[in-house]
Amino acid sequence: MPYVKIPLKKQLDRAARGVYVHPEYIPAVIRAWADMPIAAYLGTADRRREFRGLLGITEEEESGMAYREAVRRIRPWSGGEGAAVEETARRALYCLAEPLLEAYRKWKEQRNENAKDTT
Repeated sequence: MPYVKIPLKKQLDRAARGVYVHPEYIPAVIRAWADMPIAAYLGTADRRREFRGLLGITEEEESGMAYREAVRRIRPWSGGEGAAVEETARRALYCLAEPLLEAYRKWKEQRNENAKDTT
C-alpha cells in the first residue's frame, strides 16, 4: 500500500466519527485477532457451546484453538456441498460475527450517550 499523507484535521475528523484513520492498520488488527483464543473471543457459554457443536469440537479442542484455526475449520464448508453444509457454515460465521456486532452496538450507545451529555 502506498504511503499517503493524511492531514491532521482529516485524521481527527475520522477518529471522532469512529472511522479508521490509516487503512494500512486493518491487516494488523486482523492478524492480532487471529491469535486470540476462540473461547475468549466468543465469550458467552451459550455461544461457545453452539460454536463447538457446529464445528464438532470438544471443550478441550476449543481451549487450545485460536480464532485463526476456527476460521480454517469453517472455510471448507463455505464452498457449499449442499444446503445443510451451507447452513452450518452460515451459522458458524454468525457466531463469529456476534461478538463484534455486540461491541459495535455498545460503542454506538456510548457514543450517543456522550453526545447527549451537555455538562
